[in-house]
Amino acid sequence: MKILSVIGCRPQVFKLDPNLSDVVVNSGQHFDEDMMDDHLKEMKIKPKYNLGCTSNEIGKMIDKIRAVLQKEKPDVVLVYGDTYSTLAGAIAASIENISIGHVEAGLRSHDKSMPEETNRIVADILAKWKFAPTHNAMRNLMEEGLGASSYHISDPLFWSFNYFVPLKKAKDFGTYIFATIHRQENLVPGNLREIMDGFGKIPQKIYFPVHPHTARILKKNGIKIPKNVEVVKPQSRKRTLERIYNSKLVITDSGGVQREAYWMLRHSLVIRPVSEWVEIVERGWATLLPANAQRIAEAVKEYKHGEMPELPRGNPYKKIKETLEV
Repeated sequence: MKILSVIGCRPQVFKLDPNLSDVVVNSGQHFDEDMMDDHLKEMKIKPKYNLGCTSNEIGKMIDKIRAVLQKEKPDVVLVYGDTYSTLAGAIAASIENISIGHVEAGLRSHDKSMPEETNRIVADILAKWKFAPTHNAMRNLMEEGLGASSYHISDPLFWSFNYFVPLKKAKDFGTYIFATIHRQENLVPGNLREIMDGFGKIPQKIYFPVHPHTARILKKNGIKIPKNVEVVKPQSRKRTLERIYNSKLVITDSGGVQREAYWMLRHSLVIRPVSEWVEIVERGWATLLPANAQRIAEAVKEYKHGEMPELPRGNPYKKIKETLEV
């Protein structure tokens, strides 16, 4: 059986097992070297194809993936998560009549104003195999009538997370806040300005690996970065995990960072109205917040740790392979 994987964004690098895929296609959605190339090297993944398509070129992305599929003729196409690369890979495979497996299936924010929600729903509908990382994700798929072709496989991101632990305790342990902001709704200038104003009201130092698109919006709109914020380029996976581990608290809008913080017993202030990772919120390790400066500053003072996390179990890639071979 020939398996082809379509990726395009940094988090998808960490959800892919190169030993499971015969061919890896990188759409190019994250074109920045710090966002993609360095992470591919870190995880020892060498895409056979680099398509050079951004998130504004979904039609072009679909056409290029179709051309690859016509050449490679895989038996299965695996897509990951909820990005435009996920959507393009699923649509291209469907047009070419190739079976699809969706890794991280069944996650729902129940907010269709988010592009990610549409991407994951379409991928689930098109996929022959829906690989769910959580019991809640499985429940969503069952409620949507997709349970018969769904499989609980555990969390691929947690499996790769374990390659980097244990993490070293730094001299500044517990003295700063780790922050990331990149979601479309938070990059509206008014919202991003509120978030930066909120950062400025926080007495602790904030360590802020800034997404290239976030950096462009900040500069274009003249949004000032507070003095207590240390801006750095996107970091390696290992460095990112070390900085989360050594932080006091996390402020983010990232699904991946929420999970990594949760596994390391760090509370996340999530600048979103909803989260598809409902377990983290329910267990008290994430607080959902609007992009409001005062609310962010208050939440830094008021947050509490939750109950002991329930960690994923089992090798998700082994379960995927076993399912595909049946």
